[in-house]
Parts: sequence; structure tokens; C-alpha cells
Amino acid sequence: MRVLLLYRNATEITYADAKAAIKSARQETNFVVRFSSLAVSVTSKAKAICEEFCEEVFAGTDYKEYSSEELKCTLNIEHFKGLFERMVQIHYCCTQIQNNREKNKCVAWFEPMSLDQI
Repeated sequence: MRVLLLYRNATEITYADAKAAIKSARQETNFVVRFSSLAVSVTSKAKAICEEFCEEVFAGTDYKEYSSEELKCTLNIEHFKGLFERMVQIHYCCTQIQNNREKNKCVAWFEPMSLDQI
């Protein structure tokens, strides 16, 4: 038995065509799901890296009212270079830094790089 579907412009679409279209849509959906998981895992990885170097780490939603992927890190000044290099490797940039030389500490803010920065 051959199943035919008619499209708006009366083009004949076979079952195989419909199946191929569904498969393509399913692949696109899978990509979006995987990409979303990747974005979450990169943010988790960034936070984990910050925790290796820092005394305190706050994710954007921990200290802001709105959702953000920004990380606020308090660390010894001598550890900043290592943290900075590791964060750049996972495409995060330092947006601001405040030094407290008396206590040999700094506070650094990191957020994901935009596509034009990569």
C-alpha cells in the first residue's frame, strides 16, 4: 500500500519524503538539546575552574536579581593569571577586576565571550 500526502501546492509527498523530513526535524531538535546541555556544562565548568583558584565564587543569579552567566570571583592576586588563562581557554573573558593590594586579594568578573570575540 502506498501512502501519499498532498501538500498545499498539490505536490505529491511520499511516505519516504515525510519520514526524511521528520528525521531532519528530529536531528535539529537533538542538536538544540545537545547545545543547551553544552552551554550548561560550559557554565558549570567555568564555575568549577573558578572554585579551583578562588576563595569565593558567585554565579550571576547568586548576587543579581536577573539571570546572568556572569561569575564573580574573589581570589589572591597571585592566582589571577592562572585563572585568567584557564577561563580564556573555555571562551570566558574577564569583564572587570578590582584589586585590594593591602590584603593581596582581587575580585574578578567573568562572562562568556560573544561570538565576535572568539
